Amino acid sequence: MSTILADTVRKTGGTLGVDIRIKNSSLYESEGGTSVTQNITQSLIKHWTIVDQSGTTQSLGSFNQSSITDVGVGRTNLTFTNNFASASAQCITAFNSYSVDGSWYQLISTASYRLTAYMEGASTYYDVDHYSGQITGDLA
Repeated sequence: MSTILADTVRKTGGTLGVDIRIKNSSLYESEGGTSVTQNITQSLIKHWTIVDQSGTTQSLGSFNQSSITDVGVGRTNLTFTNNFASASAQCITAFNSYSVDGSWYQLISTASYRLTAYMEGASTYYDVDHYSGQITGDLA
């Protein structure tokens, strides 16, 4: 096997850092130099967000998010810029609040999902300040 060492990789006729594409079948070798490989594009986070639900619901930062809608206390709908291929994508959520001990998300469709903050066992919703979520899965 050959090794290529370079400081800069460019597509023919391209400029620095532009026009390099990785196909969805590209693999990388896992940590430790083992022969286990992973698909590069399936490993990437396809959406992330940080939402402030307290006061006027607002986005504090996001990727692949076209809009945010307050749908009630502790409930926020987020719409994707680029849709997912399936509504069974995987989401990880968390929020910064000492008084609320539960959270969940619901992929409503391939185009949007809902972040919800509630008190575990009490079915009480709360607006929280730094609710975050990230989703992995295949884009459409």
